[in-house]
Amino acid sequence: MTHEFNKTDLTALLIELGYSAADANGMLPELLAMQPPIREAFLWWWKQSAPDQSPTLPTLPSYEGYNTASLADQYHLRPVAAFLTLDWLATEPDVARKALSEGYDEILSG
Repeated sequence: MTHEFNKTDLTALLIELGYSAADANGMLPELLAMQPPIREAFLWWWKQSAPDQSPTLPTLPSYEGYNTASLADQYHLRPVAAFLTLDWLATEPDVARKALSEGYDEILSG
């Protein structure tokens, strides 16, 4: 896989990570629309991945006091959900912080 940020490669990654094809297709628009710094961190994480290990999540960028590593740890999010949640914090900080504080993060953990 070439680790490009396109629908084909992202779908293949999501399926490799255990998502169904339908779930993968549902996440594509959000992944493709991630803020550039988060997209860069996602690509870095993806390039670090190896079939036999789980790559370390990056601690930069951070928004509203969170980064992908802290989101995954605190809220038990899978890596892709942590990136999407970080993007949500970057684009809708008030709504995202409120949802996290109220426990609605569980809808993102899939």
